[in-house]
Formats: sequence, structure tokens, C-alpha cells
Amino acid sequence: MSEMKRGILINGHGEFNSSLDLDLGPSHLGIVSVLPTFRAGKSSLLNDLFSTSFTVKHGFKKGRKEDPRKAAGLSVELVGRDLVVFDSEKRGSSTTKKVVTLQACLSDVVVFIVFESDLGRRDSFDIEVIQSFFVDAYKISHPEGLKSKLIILVRDVHDAGTRKNQKNMERLILRKLEKLWLSCRQDRTANLRSFLDIAVWHLPHHRLKLVEYSESLKNLHQLMIDAVEGGKFSKSIDGFSFTTYSQFVWTSMREDETEMLPKLADLVAMNDSDVQFGRIRRESWRVIEAWRLRVDSSSIIFNFGPAASDLYTKALREFDEKTSSFSENRFRRTRRQELIDLLENAISGLFVDQLKLLQRAANSEVRTKLLEEVRRSGIISETRQDSITREAISRFCSGAETLEVSDLRLSAYAARIELENALHSLITGFSGSAVAQGTAASRNAQLSRSNRRTYIPGNILPGVSLGLSVTSEVRNNGYGNAQLWSSYSNGPHTLNLGYANDADAVLQQGGGGVPFIRLQPSLRFDIDAPYMCSELQKRRQGGRG
Repeated sequence: MSEMKRGILINGHGEFNSSLDLDLGPSHLGIVSVLPTFRAGKSSLLNDLFSTSFTVKHGFKKGRKEDPRKAAGLSVELVGRDLVVFDSEKRGSSTTKKVVTLQACLSDVVVFIVFESDLGRRDSFDIEVIQSFFVDAYKISHPEGLKSKLIILVRDVHDAGTRKNQKNMERLILRKLEKLWLSCRQDRTANLRSFLDIAVWHLPHHRLKLVEYSESLKNLHQLMIDAVEGGKFSKSIDGFSFTTYSQFVWTSMREDETEMLPKLADLVAMNDSDVQFGRIRRESWRVIEAWRLRVDSSSIIFNFGPAASDLYTKALREFDEKTSSFSENRFRRTRRQELIDLLENAISGLFVDQLKLLQRAANSEVRTKLLEEVRRSGIISETRQDSITREAISRFCSGAETLEVSDLRLSAYAARIELENALHSLITGFSGSAVAQGTAASRNAQLSRSNRRTYIPGNILPGVSLGLSVTSEVRNNGYGNAQLWSSYSNGPHTLNLGYANDADAVLQQGGGGVPFIRLQPSLRFDIDAPYMCSELQKRRQGGRG
């Protein structure tokens, strides 16, 4: 490796050092920078990664004040022939955000350091720094263009644990980044990953786990080298134009003092809205989860409609009261809509599932009563069929009425229409079903045994008769306000035709697509087989004994 060249690119007063000569060649440069700008171990990390010689400052040591003109706002060092490394050292000055902007404009790889012990804290991320970087990345990047690589480096990881624990940590960090990205953007459709290529890296403690630290550092170094050498993330800045381009960008930023960062009031609104959203969501979700367990165990929640309506209105009212001081803030409006969507989806899902339970119960009730009628009398009159259907629908409506949530406009009307059609189809085809015929045959056999008829035919000719039953229904778009059924039979053959315009009602309740026409054929076999008289005689004699 050739001798490294380094120097101060921007001093503490924000003045650009145009006399800095790194002796750069014509080839394209790979540029790496590290954020944030204060006591994150940037300099030592860069020294370990690239064998640079940036000054490492110790926060507990007091020294004499530095001359801002000699102090470093942004240091630069050339590694090898075509890798430039930035190290920002100034904090608390007006140049801090501009230094971040300059690094965003120039760097192919940006490393943002966060300590594992800080991940659960509100200030785990340097909000102003990361938001400033996001604003600049949005301005200078395009979704279809080349992207910079953002590496979130979690330092001093005590125990990386299983792959699952690492994934959970990554999800936590990415959610935080998405939240900060949204707080900077007026364009809600701009996706963070469309502008930046993001990776999360775990780095063990450099003293407690030296071997793991060295191995992780080696892999991190290779990740950066692959990024800048692959060309995928390159901003295509060559050595000859590096100083000129950097000075042009820096001068433009100093002339334009307009900043796009959110105001303090927006940051407070963002944080408070997030806190209230998380608290109300947890409290509401405990109730919803308890309801879900009961519904999944095929139980109906008592008085669900009023209870769900109260939960919904109470959650929104509490959120509005706690965030009323910044009701016009866009982030607050976003969080409120997320809360509405969360509650509406959960309550609607419980409502639909309970309606299905009531429908299954009504269907089972009708089927059971029909079988009882067949066992008792062998036939079912139309009057009795209508009575059974009305009782089941009445019981369904009584239960569904307690489930309706007026605040969410959740009505059981469409489910009732769907149930009526299903029960009509069930009753129409019940007489020709195998269950009904089997029950009737069993009843007739029992009656024959109880009568103990003495006449035994000498010979019964075998025979087979066939019966065909066809049930067809057309279901058009609509909400069930038009229905028509007709039936025709000729001997063992039956034809049932129906029409209902209830397809939209089924879709409204979250059901699947309804076929325009449904055809249900069934074939019935009646078989007569001869019995030997001697066998019948033996059975009768055994019965008398």
C-alpha cells in the first residue's frame, strides 16, 4: 500500500481548504464516511478498518482550546490509490449539518454508528444528523439511479445470539429508520429503500471479544470494498475533479442557508404521536387478542357490537385528547390513520368470523331438524320446512344483531341473505341426499321389523332404478333483493332452478368471489335384491325365540 496522504478539507470555521493536495489520479474514487459527529468512536473505527491515522480524542481529558481555523471540521485521508475516507470531528457548530450534507453528496458508503445499549432509548439515533442525511439523500438520489450504501453499525454487541435475535434487532432498527424517513418527507410514496441500500452490521466489543471483533471488522471492510469497487453504488467522482467538485458543493451549501429539517415542534409532535400510538395500540390489542382467542375456539363474544364500538371510539378519543396540541401536524395525522386502520381491520375480522360461526350453527340446526323429521314421519311437509327455516334465520338474526358495529358500518344484512340462500339450497336438495335417503331407509326397515309381517314372497326379482337430481342457481351482482326458486319432478328425477342477486353482499362481508352459475347434480341408485325364504324364516323364528 502506498503512503497515505491526509489533511483537513474543512476547518472549524467551515472554510474549505482548496490548497489540500492528495495527489489523486484520474481513476474513479471510492468514498467512505462515518456518522454521527460526536463520541461514537468514528476515528478509532476508521483506523481499525483502513489503517488510517485519524486523531482519536478522549472525552474525559480536558485540554486547551483549539483554534477553529486549525481545528478539523472534516478530515480526509487517501487509502491506497482510489479510496478516500472522511472523518468529521466538529460538533455543535453551524457547519455540522453542512458537513453531513457534503458527505451525503460525495460518499458511496455511509456508516452510521449506534451502540447496542442505546437501542431501547428514545435518543438512540442522533435524530438531527440522520434526518439531515435522509433529506440530502432524497434530493440528490433517484429511485432508478445508483444508490449509496447505508450501513447501520451496532457497536459493542455483547451477545449476537441466534439468527432470530439478530433479525429482531434489524427489524427494530429498520422501523426506526422508516419512521425518521417519513418525518422528513412530504412525498408519502417515496420509499427509503428506493434511495438507499441499507445493511445492519453487528460489531462485538473490541476489548471483551477481540477475536470476534477482528473477524467482524474484516468482513465489514470487505463489504465496503465490494460496494465501492463494484461500481453499483459509485457516484463516479474521479481524482482530478474531487477537490473542485467538493469545493463547489460546499460553497453552494454555505450560500444557501435554507434547511429542510423539521422544526422542533414537528419533532415533538412526531415523538408524542408515536408514544401515544404505541400505548393505545398495546392497550387495545390486549382486548382484541382476548376476543380473537374466544372466536378461534368457536365462541361468540357476548354483546360484541357495543363493546367493539366502545373500544374504537375510546381509543380515538384518547389519542385525540393526548395529541390535541398539534392536531394539524402531518405525522400526527398519519399515526391517527394507522390507528384507525389497525382497529377497523381487527374488529371487521372478528365480526365476519363470528357471523360465519352463526351461519354454520344455523345450517347445522336446520340439517339436524330435517333428519329428525325424516326419522319421525319419513317425509317433510313444505309447511314444516318453512317453519324450520324461519326458526333458524330468526335465531341467526337475534345473535347477529348483537355483533353489528354501527360506528364502522358493519351490518349483518348480507350475511342473512347468504344464509337464506344456503338454507334454501339445503332444503331443496335434502330429500335427494344420501343422508336423508339412508335415514328414511333405516326408518322403513325398523317399521318392517316391528310389524313382523308373516307374508314372505317366494321370490323377488332383482332390479336397479336410477334417479337424477339437478340443482342449479344463478347468482348475479346485487344485495339479495330479488330471489326466485322453482322445482320440477318426474318420478325419481328432480330439477331445481334458482336465482338470487346477492354476489355483492357476499363480497362486502369479506367472502370470496361468487360464481355466476352453480350446478350441483346428484345420482341416486335404488337396488332390489332377492332374499332366500329360508333365511327370512330363520330370522323370524329367532325373533320369536
